[in-house]
Amino acid sequence: MQEYSLPPQSGNSMEPGNREDYERFRIKLGWKNSLRSQGGLLALTVIVNVLLLYVIQTAASWVLSPLLWEFPQLTDLANELFTFFLYILAFLLPYLAYAKLVHFSFREIPCDRPDPPVLASCVGIALGASVAGVLLSALVSLFFSLFGLYPMEFPTGLPSQPLVALLYLLNMTVLPAVVEELVHRGIVLGSLRRYGDGFAIVISSILFAMLHRNMVQAPNALLLGLLLGYFMVKTNSIFTSMTIHFVNNLIAVLLSIFVENMGDMGAFLVQSALWLVYLAACAAGLIYLLGVRRVQLELMRPGCPLDTAELHGYFWSTLPAVVMVLLMIWVTFLNFTR
Repeated sequence: MQEYSLPPQSGNSMEPGNREDYERFRIKLGWKNSLRSQGGLLALTVIVNVLLLYVIQTAASWVLSPLLWEFPQLTDLANELFTFFLYILAFLLPYLAYAKLVHFSFREIPCDRPDPPVLASCVGIALGASVAGVLLSALVSLFFSLFGLYPMEFPTGLPSQPLVALLYLLNMTVLPAVVEELVHRGIVLGSLRRYGDGFAIVISSILFAMLHRNMVQAPNALLLGLLLGYFMVKTNSIFTSMTIHFVNNLIAVLLSIFVENMGDMGAFLVQSALWLVYLAACAAGLIYLLGVRRVQLELMRPGCPLDTAELHGYFWSTLPAVVMVLLMIWVTFLNFTR
């Protein structure tokens, strides 16, 4: 990142106390300008991410619709291949450019090999927390339903063709676990860690939730994002967050396939039993990490002199951040059915 400084004062006219105050002001100004510059660039990256998503979807619809009209048997395969390339073009490339612009090296992404018992405990805790996330999402859905707004539903059935089914499973489990973690926990969180691990985890989690573009899913995505970031930092490994993300998505996909032909009562009983397993895994994970391993929960503080309120104030008050928030509110509203 670019270094900022004020011109030095000539002579020795300042008193020692004033000189110290001036030096603190100069240092904080440098951090403030650096954060506003980087935060604005990150917000612009999110805006490009969203606009690219819709531009590519619209262009693909124009190009592929005539072809699929002639060959409808290729529709499922085309959808899965399109999903893969959409992730790469819209979700990955903008953040690779952002990393280049802020001089963030991929060597800075922590890649330690996670300890298996610790990794299993982190997975269990995240799954248990997802119960709270799903309940929060249900409450949000109920709230919006009072105003005639309902979350848009997407088909979740497993395609009948073996190759398409395999691509569907990869796109729903492996692809998000790798790409989204590389983007949100690797690039976004990693590039912001100089301002503090706590701040970096919160910002990356908020952006992670916003980019789901669905207010009903946002609470669960936010909670999961916080845990993914925290566990990545504490284990010093992005493989931890990738594993948690993969397992969470895999179970959700398999559950949707399993209960597809069940009635409401059968699906409810299966979901309830799974939640009990999640809560048991969460309890076991907490006991192991806190009772057996006695893990310290605190996050490291860097040399950044700005407090938490200042960090968030400078980040969210930039023009690109304001535009980003307004854009995401509009996009989220579009994802409701009426």
